[in-house]
This record gives sequence, C-alpha cells and structure tokens, in this order.
Amino acid sequence: MKNGSGLPTELGNTQNLIWRKLAYILEQLATRVDEKKIDEYSAQLIELLPEISEVFDRIDCLCKVGFIMDALRRYHKQYSSCFEVRRMAMRSFVDEYFTQLQCHLEPISTTSPEFSRITDYWSADSSAANWKVVNAFRIQNKIESRAFTKLNNRKVLWHASRGNNWVPILRYGLCIEHARNGLFGAGLYFADMPSKSLQYSRDLKSIIHPTRLLLLCEVALGRTKQFSSSDRRAEAYVNKFPHLRLFDSCSSDGTYAENFDGFVDDNGAIWPTVSACSFSHAESTQYIIYDNTQAKMRYLVRVEETCEPLMRNSFLSTRWN
Repeated sequence: MKNGSGLPTELGNTQNLIWRKLAYILEQLATRVDEKKIDEYSAQLIELLPEISEVFDRIDCLCKVGFIMDALRRYHKQYSSCFEVRRMAMRSFVDEYFTQLQCHLEPISTTSPEFSRITDYWSADSSAANWKVVNAFRIQNKIESRAFTKLNNRKVLWHASRGNNWVPILRYGLCIEHARNGLFGAGLYFADMPSKSLQYSRDLKSIIHPTRLLLLCEVALGRTKQFSSSDRRAEAYVNKFPHLRLFDSCSSDGTYAENFDGFVDDNGAIWPTVSACSFSHAESTQYIIYDNTQAKMRYLVRVEETCEPLMRNSFLSTRWN
C-alpha cells in the first residue's frame, strides 16, 4: 500500500516521523529555548543521524540539519568538549554527503553584503512581498563551473524546480534533457523577477511553515532573440545554424529588465536589482537557453511565507509521539 507521495505507507510514516523530530528540534532552537537544554537537543540530533541517513536524498532534510547545526553553534556559547564531539560528528556526516553529492554549499552570513544583494534583488519585486529570504547558500559545483561557457551579456537570474528535485540538480547541474516543453520550447527558463519563479516552485513537505527553495544562476545569454509572444519553435533561432549561430538565447518581451542594466558583480554578471514599483504593470522577462553549459548555479535561496499559519502554534505546543 502506498501513501500520497507514492511511497509505501510504512516508509512514508517513518519519514514523516523523522521530519517531525527534526522540525521539533529546529523550532525549539528558533524560539530561543533555555540554554540548559541545548545539550539535550544536540544529543537528540546525533541519535537521529542513523535514521536520517536512510532518507538523506532530499536537500530540504540536508538544509534542516545545517540550520540546526548553525543554531546549536550560536546558542552554545560556552566551550564544551561533549558538544564539540557531537558537532564534529554532525559536520563529518554532512561533509561525507556533500562529497557524494559532488557539490559544495556554504551558508552566507545574513549580515554580509552578499546576502543583502540577494535580499535587495528579492525585495525589488513587490509581487513577492508575501515571501522573505531567510537563508542563502553559495553553490560550488566544480564540474558545472569547468563546463560554463562565458559568453557576453551574463545575468544573475531566478530559477525554480517544480518537483523540488534538488539533489540531482545540485549534483549534475541544470539539465536540458529533463526540461519540459514550455512556451518557448524545451529549454531552461529563468526570470528577472522572483515572483515569476515562485509560480513554478512548490512548498517543501518536510517543513510545517510554507518554505521554498529557489536558485540564483549566472546565465550566459550572449545574443538574445526577443519574442513579443510565445513561440514553441524558438529553439530554431538558436540551433538552426550550428556553424553560424545568430542567437545564443531567447527571451520574452517583458517590461522589467529592459528598463535598466542593474548592478555588475565581480564576475561581470548583471544583477537586475532596480525596483519594479516605478514601472506600471511590470512583467518579468523570461530568458531561455538550450545549452546546459550556459548556466551556472550561484546560490540556493530559502524563502518563507511572511504570514504565520495557525497550525504553527499548535505544532510547537505538541512534541512528537
């Protein structure tokens, strides 16, 4: 018998219990619990590691463990050899997973200029005001970086995964072969307004509060063919003449990005961070590429809905059984 996720009911129930245990520990830390209980929570997390390893193929589980580790380090101010042993056990566990993943994720300090640049980019889109950036990870995938084609006209753009397939994405990079046939054919779609990518994202099932993950990618657009309406044959303008390519990418005729160039970072990529509020009926420009090597993942961004669900308080008052 299977549950709604397609997993056998027994396995699905086991995963749900693990999610609830992780969520409980994280919520207790987030609500600034008595510091005397920090050791208790770190011990509980260590006890969970063997169970987590069975379901550690989901990036939201990995992120949750990372957030808990950061919180434990933050709240455990006094040196404790016992805590350090536990912390190193967690660190070793996560590092081993990343070695298998072939991708490095590094948390970005929320007080850094780098994080502010990401939040400014998000805040520039008033249509995304119901969501806020909570955390961001710097992504380094060596295979993807080596293959990246550095064309001119590079922009940092948003991308979402409808199926939350983050583990294969982080391991292998964005893949045209798995792309769905959209309004401009089968390609990789990016947007300069986060609200557009939010439409193609889904809540993480393991977190009770509405939470989603999006990518910020450096996209080598090169020469762009602009369309005023959808065209499922758009790829022909890019790949029709392999030895004499007239265009390297396609874009929809949005009203947002064409009004400005934006901030240029140290890599020479443009960040469209000017507010869209001054534009009447601003629409996102969608950018489409048909070559995997024209996109490089830069950041994994975690966002939360700003309104608190009613069930959150009831969950916090009830420990898992």
